[in-house]
Amino acid sequence: MLQLGDFTLQLVQYHAAGGVPLPLAHHNVGSPHLSIEVDDVDARHRRISASGVHNPTPIVDIMRTGIRSFYVDDPDGVPVELLQMPS
Repeated sequence: MLQLGDFTLQLVQYHAAGGVPLPLAHHNVGSPHLSIEVDDVDARHRRISASGVHNPTPIVDIMRTGIRSFYVDDPDGVPVELLQMPS
């Protein structure tokens, strides 16, 4: 458990479970990911793309809601979503 004020983040890793392992990918049902809100998704995407690492996906507008995001891979291959809410 990680805590910051009233915010708590629980990190869980199953070493044994009843199901089969899923390939890690943001579009797979049940696949874990972390989502981080950013102020400027375009600037963040440009910076990560220029770095040549983390395999960024294209930016998408989630179901035409104005919420825009893209995914990168963390060092373990877990998808991390960088998300900008509409202003």
